[in-house]
Amino acid sequence: MSCLKYTSRPQVVANVPDHVRDPRVHVRQESEVSLAGADRVRVREELPSLLRDGASGRVGAVIGRSLEDGDEQVTHRVVRARGVCYHPSMSVPDSDQGVKQSLLRAKLARLEAEAAWASERHALKVEGTRLTLEGLRYSMEGQARQARLLRTDPFWQHDFYLHEPITDRSSERMIQTTTAWAKDDPGCAMRLYINSPGGSVLSCFAMFDHLRTLAASGHAITTIGRGMIASAAGILFQAGDERRIGRESWFLIHEVSTIAVGKLPDLEDEVAFAKAMTQRILDIFVDRSGGKVTKAYLEEHSARRDWWISSDEVLRLGLADTLG
Repeated sequence: MSCLKYTSRPQVVANVPDHVRDPRVHVRQESEVSLAGADRVRVREELPSLLRDGASGRVGAVIGRSLEDGDEQVTHRVVRARGVCYHPSMSVPDSDQGVKQSLLRAKLARLEAEAAWASERHALKVEGTRLTLEGLRYSMEGQARQARLLRTDPFWQHDFYLHEPITDRSSERMIQTTTAWAKDDPGCAMRLYINSPGGSVLSCFAMFDHLRTLAASGHAITTIGRGMIASAAGILFQAGDERRIGRESWFLIHEVSTIAVGKLPDLEDEVAFAKAMTQRILDIFVDRSGGKVTKAYLEEHSARRDWWISSDEVLRLGLADTLG
C-alpha cells in the first residue's frame, strides 16, 4: 500500500477552442499529498508508480502535488494528457507536440484572462476615483450653499426682529433664540431690531434682564429702534450696549397702565404695584442715560400723559447712542 495520501480539487485551466483537434489538456487539479515522517524516502521511490496510476485514471489529471515532512516541503507538478502523466521536470517527447501546443494555448488563455482582469481592475479604480472627486465637488457646492444661507439668514446672522407687541410669547421666543445663539457661538454679537407699540412690562423686564446677562457674559448687544419704540419697547431698547435709533423713529414714555378688578384693597394694591413699576422704569432710563437726564425731569414730562420724543431729543436725553 502506498504511503501517500492526497486530496484533489479540480480547477478549469482554460477552455480549449473547438477548432483545436487535440483537446488533451482541459482540466487541472491541485492535490495535497501528505507524507508520514518515517516514510519520506519512499516518496521518491513511489512517485513513478503514482504517476502511472494517474495515467490509468485512478488518480486523474493532476497538476500540483505537495509532499510535506515537518519543515520540509517539496512540490511536484504533474500533467496528464492522452493517457500519459508528465512531471514538469520531465521533457515532453517530440511525438507529443500537440500536448505542448495545448499547454501553450492554455497558458496564453490564462495570461489573456489575467490581462483582462487587470484592465477591469484599473477601470474600476478610475471609476472609483471619479466618483470620489464628484462626491467632493457636491460636498463643496453644498458647503458653498450653506455659507450663502448663513450670510443671508437673519437667524444665523444673530439678528432678532421684534415687530410686534411685547407678550409672554414674544418674550419667550426672543429668550430662546438668543440663548441658542450664545450656546452655538459663545461671545457672538447680537442685534435686536425693535419696532413695537410696547406691551407687558413684566415680559419686557424678563427680556431686559436676559440681554443684560448676555452682555455681562461677553456678548455685544446692539438694540436698533425703527419706527415706533413705545412704552415697554423703550425699556427693552435700553438693554443694548449700543443703542441706535432711526432718524424718523419716535420714542414714547408714559406711566404704567393696568387693569384691576376686586375689592378696594385689591385695587389699592394694584395701584401701588403700578407706581412701583413706573419708578423702576424711570430708574432704568436715568441709569442708561449716563446722567444726562434726571428722574424728576422724566416724571414731570411723563406724568398723566403720553410723552412722544423725537430721535434727536432721545439722543439729547442720553436714551440712545447714535442715529442709524
